[in-house]
Amino acid sequence: MRKILFWLLWLLLNVGCDNADIISLEGDLPIDDTVLVDIYDFSKGKLMYSDTLISASLKLTCDSMPAGLYQMVMSWNRDILHPQELKYFARGETLDRPKFSLGGTFWLAPTEAREHRVLLSRPLVQAELEEELLKDRTDVSLKIISNGESNMLYNEYIDLVREHQLLNQQERNRLTEKLYAYNEMNQLDSSNSVYAELKAAWIPSVKAKLNAAEIGFFKKYHDNDVVDFLIYSQINTTQDLDIYKSLYDSLDQRLKSAIARKIGNSDLRSFSK
Repeated sequence: MRKILFWLLWLLLNVGCDNADIISLEGDLPIDDTVLVDIYDFSKGKLMYSDTLISASLKLTCDSMPAGLYQMVMSWNRDILHPQELKYFARGETLDRPKFSLGGTFWLAPTEAREHRVLLSRPLVQAELEEELLKDRTDVSLKIISNGESNMLYNEYIDLVREHQLLNQQERNRLTEKLYAYNEMNQLDSSNSVYAELKAAWIPSVKAKLNAAEIGFFKKYHDNDVVDFLIYSQINTTQDLDIYKSLYDSLDQRLKSAIARKIGNSDLRSFSK
């Protein structure tokens, strides 16, 4: 176990850099390797900073970063190859050395909190973490917490999604067992029905529960910058509008107009009837 200390320093807009501007991210992570750390502006996909952890503590500095959603990505060398990677090597094709990648998002609000803690979404040792990261689907990620109201609200939403991701995986496991059983009994109609549910990333019944929970959360914390951002991010098509209709009807005109412009339809009055 190695204690990794991140220090993120920046200049606030038009304000000189002093101790009040220092933002810290500190975490105990089970990664005993040289780790590349990238920080992105999540909305723009812009890399804000990149550095390498080669010691127990490291100071990072970057330009001014406004409040908003950011993503931290940690990566380190991976010695285990996926089957597709083995095929490339067998054909003599050159590949970059494969890496493990572990990420997490957080809401940065410098006026609310300067100290942040970086955790795993659930406790694991390095071997367990790397085994999880080799899977096609995993619920393991970085979790960045702070005392800032905006980031705490954002993490409450992430926890809600993770809870339903766990339910979704449990339901996938149950349906997979049913699929095998139907195949063994040669019940093709039942097998095809179960297979149709398993094709999507989300089991329909669990997705419906998640959508209902999201709507309740968004209505509870309306008129908040974080929630406005999350709502705007969730509604991208007219199909999404059908799902979130009761939520859309309760939004102020400013957010409704922004959503309308995004999906390319300036007249969405039918969704408010």
